[in-house]
Amino acid sequence: MKKTLNSFTCAIFIFFVLGITTTQGNKCNCHTWHNVTAYKGSWTATISAVHEAATFYNGDCNVIPNDKNNAFIVSDSNTTLPQFGYKPGPLADFDTSYALTFVRTDKHSKKHIRGSSNDVNVTSSGGRKLFQSMACVFVVAAAGPAMPDVRAEEYNGAICMWKRVDGEGESYYLDYNE
Repeated sequence: MKKTLNSFTCAIFIFFVLGITTTQGNKCNCHTWHNVTAYKGSWTATISAVHEAATFYNGDCNVIPNDKNNAFIVSDSNTTLPQFGYKPGPLADFDTSYALTFVRTDKHSKKHIRGSSNDVNVTSSGGRKLFQSMACVFVVAAAGPAMPDVRAEEYNGAICMWKRVDGEGESYYLDYNE
């Protein structure tokens, strides 16, 4: 009886410890959680599922609508770190992905704008510009648990970076050269 009680106590302890460690990063009951940092400038962010249904949440656990009019702002003057959570739909598997788009919205030089005399950073899409402003587009997928596959596309002088945060998700970083 004493051996059974000790095994039971040990099992409860392990379950409790595992429960705490596996739910720490699951704010808003999300699968992954992400931070966004703008080193310079102000950027408008939109997020949308690409292949399978998903829901995205802000730091207050409110749904982020897939709508440019309900975008969140990332700025070098943010007093709190902008965050979002990703919750895959009920039928999602690892064939899911989403797009995270940041467009720079503060006043800045138009030297990278289409048709200007300094028209640089021409994309491989037939030589045409795909954004008028600086922009970062991240296409996010995963090959399996803790195996993110993130593709960052930079437009008009933007610098778009990301890193994996173990047990949580990814962090995204926005910048540009003066």
